[in-house]
Amino acid sequence: MVDYELFIIGLVPKAPAFISFISSCYVMYEIIFSPARRSVIHYRLLLSMNLCTGIVACCQFVGTWAIPRGTPFSYNAIGNETSCNLQGSLLSICGLAIQHYYASLAVISYVSVMKSFKGKFNMKVEPFIHLWSLLYPIVLAAIALQNEYVNPAGAWCWIDSNPSGCGSDVNVDCIHEVNGIYIHILTGTLYILTTLTVIMMILIYRKIRFDEKHNEQDDENREEQQKKSKVLLIQIALYIFSYGGSYITIFIVRLIQWKTGVLNIPLYGAGIFLVSSQGFFNLIVYILLKSIVSSENILSYSDSNIARRTEISSSELSTTDVL
Repeated sequence: MVDYELFIIGLVPKAPAFISFISSCYVMYEIIFSPARRSVIHYRLLLSMNLCTGIVACCQFVGTWAIPRGTPFSYNAIGNETSCNLQGSLLSICGLAIQHYYASLAVISYVSVMKSFKGKFNMKVEPFIHLWSLLYPIVLAAIALQNEYVNPAGAWCWIDSNPSGCGSDVNVDCIHEVNGIYIHILTGTLYILTTLTVIMMILIYRKIRFDEKHNEQDDENREEQQKKSKVLLIQIALYIFSYGGSYITIFIVRLIQWKTGVLNIPLYGAGIFLVSSQGFFNLIVYILLKSIVSSENILSYSDSNIARRTEISSSELSTTDVL
């Protein structure tokens, strides 16, 4: 790679990562300081997801600064092995957790539509969602650290062979090579979560179409329910574009590199820009969620114990206060 390509790789993530961090902090602030929002599972999952996004954005803003000093083909690398391992581990854990939370939100959105935004979501499921979203990525990150799979990977440290792409180039000896099975587990997880999200989107769309034809409610209630369902559909479309489009782009670039030993700079630049913009996309999803959650929804999907503890009066649960 020539100098200007290295400069682009080092510079591209800075601005979107900074915007993502600010966006994530805003969403967390809105949820943390609103008892009504905290009582809704959608918002609590968004809170966890944005916490992970904020950590990822910090790592992406640091970028090549965390790469060990003297690493070839790395612009402005001033870090060491510890900073590289820390950055790569946090990106691996939080990045994968974000994808799990997206899939979970898609499933819960589908459940909301099926219940016609009425009824109560089973709150006992929520701890398992957090466990599933965090434990699995932590295990994968621990395996990567144990086997020295965390190495400089272009714009930051992540899961990659050292030197990058050495496994596909017979002329380059690998210092550390990522096991093919491990790569397949990572890519397979991405495909499964993306497929799950797409399936939820299709099912919500089918539900909307079914309700349009068979809903016997009065016109006002029917229009309100269809409006909420369509907004949820837009949300899931944003989920797919946000994490699917960005992470799939990065994985495609990495797969090409693993197979050919060549890093496609324009495609890689687009990928890291999209990945670094994750928090901004989350902000859009949050704004959309606010537009469909009313005082009735708060009571429907909140844990009644939480609602009693926070002692939210009916006036405090008005649409104006909640949204």
